Amino acid sequence: MDTVLFTGTTSGIGEAFAKKFVLEGYNVILVARNHEKLRLQAKELSTNRNIKYITCDLNNENAVNIIEQSLKDWNATIDILINNAGFK
Repeated sequence: MDTVLFTGTTSGIGEAFAKKFVLEGYNVILVARNHEKLRLQAKELSTNRNIKYITCDLNNENAVNIIEQSLKDWNATIDILINNAGFK
């Protein structure tokens, strides 16, 4: 099954997208800056799906490196990107 990487998943439309893709059978990787919200969201979505998460603020200059290293560590290939992170 394909893997989807989402940014900005802990609320709003990003959260709705993540739920929808899990229901459709996709494995998901959640990326957001709030670790506790991510942990709870991953736990909620994890029924029979491979759910991983990366705590990362995309405003951080090392964000790409952090995400890339996690993907390498998991030997994960991303098939779909939903880039939903907001800007404050």
